[in-house]
Amino acid sequence: MGRMQRDKGARAENQLASMLSGDLGLTIKRTLGQARDGGADILLGPFAVQCKHAAKASIKAWWQQTCADAAKCKKAPVV
Repeated sequence: MGRMQRDKGARAENQLASMLSGDLGLTIKRTLGQARDGGADILLGPFAVQCKHAAKASIKAWWQQTCADAAKCKKAPVV
């Protein structure tokens, strides 16, 4: 994955974390190091949230990744 893709993903994750923080009244931040270590983009209570920002949807692949990442941290998967 190139730098532009990583930066795009980080921006989308930060934007989602900010929206969730505002809507839920909590401080929510993206999980640092998850791209390197393989894990959820955002951990939120019992949920492992995977954030995607793509021109073309790949639901099956995203769901498989989300389930694998959620299993690592013993949380429920959310895309």
